[in-house]
Amino acid sequence: MAGLSSPETRMVTLYVWNVIVFLCNSLIFMIIGIALPRIIEELRRVHDDRLYWYAAAIVATAVIVRLLWIFPGAALMRPILMRLKYRETPGSWKETLVMGWAGMRGIVTVAAALALPHQIASGEPFPHRLMIIFLAFAVVFATLVVQGLSLGPLIAALRIKPDDATGLEQRRARVQMAHAALAAINDLATTGTLREQAIVHVRNIYAIRLEALDGQADETAQRLPDTLRLRVAALHAERKQMTALWRAGELGDEARRELERELDLEEARLAAESLHR
Repeated sequence: MAGLSSPETRMVTLYVWNVIVFLCNSLIFMIIGIALPRIIEELRRVHDDRLYWYAAAIVATAVIVRLLWIFPGAALMRPILMRLKYRETPGSWKETLVMGWAGMRGIVTVAAALALPHQIASGEPFPHRLMIIFLAFAVVFATLVVQGLSLGPLIAALRIKPDDATGLEQRRARVQMAHAALAAINDLATTGTLREQAIVHVRNIYAIRLEALDGQADETAQRLPDTLRLRVAALHAERKQMTALWRAGELGDEARRELERELDLEEARLAAESLHR
C-alpha cells in the first residue's frame, strides 16, 4: 500500500507476482497432465466407466450447491454491506445468478487435492487419494470450460447492463484528488519561496484536468526545479485523498488499484525527470 514502498517497487512487485502466479498455474497443470492418464488408468481398473458418472455427479453437485446458497447468502449480506456503506453490494436476481454461475474452480482446488499425503499415520495408503485428485480436476475442467464459455452468453441472455460504478467512482475520486492537489499547491504558494511561474504551471495542469480541456504546457516553467517540487507535493496530496476515500468505503478496491497505478506511473516519471536535471 501507499507509503510503505516506492512506486517503482510496487509496479515491479505487481509484475513479478503475476509472473509467479502464471508459472505456478502452468506447473500445476503440467503435473496434472503428466499424472492424470496414469490416475485414470488405475481408477478404471476398479470403477470402469462409472468413474465418469462419479465425476459428472460431483460437478453437478458443486454447481447446484453454489447456486442454492448464493441467493440466500446474497440476501443476508446485502443489508450488512449497505450498512457498512460498501458500494459493491449484490444487485438484482440476475446479477446474483451470474455470481452463482461464475463459480469456476481453479488451481487452488487441484493444489489442495495434490497436497493430500500418500500415507496416513498408520502407514496405510491415504483412502481414495487418486479418486479425490481425479474428481478435483474434473470439477476444475468442467467449471472452467462449461461455465466459463457460457458465462458471456448467459449475461447477454439476461440483458445485464455493464456496471459503470467503477468509472463513476474513479471520476469522483479524480475530482476530489485534483482539488486536494490544488489545495496543496496553494499552501506551498503561500510560503513565498516558490517561483510564480512554476506555481501557475502546475496549477494549470490540475485546472485543465478538472475542466477536461486540452492545453499546451509551458516548457520554460516545466524545467524549473520548483515545478518538480510542486508536482510531487500535488501527487502526494492526491494519494492521501485516494487513501482516505478508500478507507471511508467511498472507493472500491478495483477503482483504487487503477488510480494507484496511475499515481505510481506519474511519480516514477517525475523521479526519472529529477535524475536527468
